[in-house]
Amino acid sequence: MSRPGASSHQEPTRNRPRTTLFKLLARVTPHTSLEERLARLEGFRSAFEITVAVALAFVGLLAGGVVYNAFQSRMEAEVARSVSQHAAAYRDSIEQHATAVAESKTEVILLATSIAARVSPTSTPFPSTEAALQTVKEFYALINSQSHLAATALLTPDFKYRTGQDNFDNFIKQWEAVDSVAIVELVLTARSELSATYTARLTYRYKSGQSPRDFVYSYRLAYDSYLAKWLIDSIRPA
Repeated sequence: MSRPGASSHQEPTRNRPRTTLFKLLARVTPHTSLEERLARLEGFRSAFEITVAVALAFVGLLAGGVVYNAFQSRMEAEVARSVSQHAAAYRDSIEQHATAVAESKTEVILLATSIAARVSPTSTPFPSTEAALQTVKEFYALINSQSHLAATALLTPDFKYRTGQDNFDNFIKQWEAVDSVAIVELVLTARSELSATYTARLTYRYKSGQSPRDFVYSYRLAYDSYLAKWLIDSIRPA
């Protein structure tokens, strides 16, 4: 029930701004018709809505620009960090390879120096003729102890190759009949940088009991730089 004295046709609150604007138009343009005032009112409302839409769009653009700038800054930071990490890893890899190459180079130099020390005649003092003399004495000491195969270790590979397998077997067998060999005289007759020649006067005594026999042989010795030892390269009657 309505209050006494109140109008039964109260204007809704949500339409008051529109009604106020309509009354204002009536005062400003008193000679226009109702239809023209309503059209102008709709035009004002459309313009207001467009203005609000544009303002909202502008605010959206501003917000979007801020987000885009933040995203771009973050992406640039990520790219810079990734590039820095990859550059550091690449630099470490290069340093490791450089260290490995340097170590390998050092090993090669040491190996080359070691080989040169073995094969170069000037790397170590040249052995004396006494060392060559001892090789001949050692050879016959092994023969006297019946260590015939061990004695062949004092012969050069060329000696064994030139003799041939059959003759070399016979060379070893001939010592089986010998009881001992006495070196009566051993004289150096020639000497070069890598060879030495000795003439030896020997006395053979046999296991069969036959009379001892004297022989004179010429021994050519060659110096093996790798073994650093004198070896017998040939044995010939003098």
